[in-house]
Amino acid sequence: MEVRVARLEDCKGIVQVHCSGVERWIKKSEGKEVSYEELNIEERYLHGGPWMSIETCAVHLNNLLLEGQFPIVMEENGEIIGNAEVLISEEPIKGKIRRIAHINVLEVHKNFRGKGVGRTVVKFIEDLARKKGCELITVTPEKSAIGFYEKLGIRDILHDASFVEFDLSSFPRMETRLEVFEFSWEDVKSLEMIAGKFQSSYHHWFVAFKDRIAGIDDRVYFESGKIGDSYYVLEEVYYRGSTVTGYFWGRKEDFPLLLSRAKELGFKKLRTIIKKDLVEKFKPKALDSVIILAKSL
Repeated sequence: MEVRVARLEDCKGIVQVHCSGVERWIKKSEGKEVSYEELNIEERYLHGGPWMSIETCAVHLNNLLLEGQFPIVMEENGEIIGNAEVLISEEPIKGKIRRIAHINVLEVHKNFRGKGVGRTVVKFIEDLARKKGCELITVTPEKSAIGFYEKLGIRDILHDASFVEFDLSSFPRMETRLEVFEFSWEDVKSLEMIAGKFQSSYHHWFVAFKDRIAGIDDRVYFESGKIGDSYYVLEEVYYRGSTVTGYFWGRKEDFPLLLSRAKELGFKKLRTIIKKDLVEKFKPKALDSVIILAKSL
């Protein structure tokens, strides 16, 4: 088995890997099960992201490569049997700027699962991270995969937070300085990500500004900028026009401004991820828990 950095011509194989475990899909617009071939590009994207069709995968892969990031494929006898993505960045980790390699994606074709492919890929990622001068490997595991990563030494809890939903009707409108614009990674890379952190901070900036798929992502309301002394992104939730997702870099004291802005724009609910101190302070509805695991290099 060969593990290497992906090329654009790998898109078809990557899509086959991600779609291998999907037998039937739910066509959300009609509420019924259909085959993969019956879904259009947008429906495939909404079901599982850019890896579900060659067209969107090509855009996504190109965006990663242009940003100097690391899409990875696992290949056996010329066939792609797995896909991973590693995002390298320097960002605050528990109050200190650290260089990290974040495992953003790890997917193995269903016919090759349980054969050590994932373990081999993580070893490749660990070697890559060391070569790139990273101090930590991090990952946001699915609950079923926590044991897998712990066995590979990725077991330190780096981030423990809650996925929550705010009812905006109870929040007052607050007057503050507001600038609407697309901010750069340089603007926020040294700031704590107060709300919305599910992957690395860089991941969320990259998805918001560099990895948008024309004709799909631009069909929902999107706003970004600076509010108070902090930076924010608000993005409407697909199929839930009254709900918005919030991402926030900066000061905890400014966090209520994000809620106020969402309400001012006409949204009824805001979904985000926050740590337990903000959960206890604002008491939103808890939907799930989120942890990020790490291994020191």
